[in-house]
Amino acid sequence: MTKTERIITKMMKECTGVHFLDSGGYEDRNWQINQKVKSFKQQPEGILKWYEFGPEIQINTFHFLVDKLVFDLSAEKFDKMFNNFVNKKGNKDVNYLETMEQFPVYLQELGYDIQEGWGTCNSYNCKSLLSQTIQFVHMNINRENYIVLQIHNGYDVRGGYTKPRVFTEYEEDGIFDFNKATVYCNNCHAIWYIEDACNIKPNEDSYKIDFKDLIVEEIEDINQVKIKNNKLYVNKNTATAYCPVCNIGFLKVSLH
Repeated sequence: MTKTERIITKMMKECTGVHFLDSGGYEDRNWQINQKVKSFKQQPEGILKWYEFGPEIQINTFHFLVDKLVFDLSAEKFDKMFNNFVNKKGNKDVNYLETMEQFPVYLQELGYDIQEGWGTCNSYNCKSLLSQTIQFVHMNINRENYIVLQIHNGYDVRGGYTKPRVFTEYEEDGIFDFNKATVYCNNCHAIWYIEDACNIKPNEDSYKIDFKDLIVEEIEDINQVKIKNNKLYVNKNTATAYCPVCNIGFLKVSLH
């Protein structure tokens, strides 16, 4: 396990409290559910379920963050600086989000080149496929992109966020790709792309088959599948969809 994976695993399991206003019941908060996970790395990148009303698609937050961020030496340096900033006398009673937003200003005062346009994002307020909400400040320091990240580990999205950590971003604005994913067949490898968290777009690798043109039919046995009849067959018991290209493989979802 890499250092990045260890830190994100720790964040995913971080206790963020059990306040009664969080509405999480006895053990339904994200951090409580995550205690039962032996290895986030072994979980699938995404989950795709198909119902009569359409697909439900979810991208695993752990895999997404490990794919987009890295805790390298530069990130470690700014992570320590952020901790020192949080613990400054005037900041001890300030909430994490406010200190996250003030951190680029603090760095600018220290002489770092902070590019204009940095800002805060909460994935809950956007079209998102993530299994858990993330909140972050995106900033460019000395021409490198960094993220001050929180993961929502509570139940009610208004609270229950982890202690912030600083990461380096792998590619420019990659952290904003939480509305993108790839749908593929695990047999014939046909591919569709999701770019706005809802519409699955066909392309040459999917023989231009558009799911909007297909009629969903629930079945209980693969023998009920008929080739080339303008239908999308879905297993009634598992909500898994058969590939409309080969009608043998199942549709899966991944980051890329």
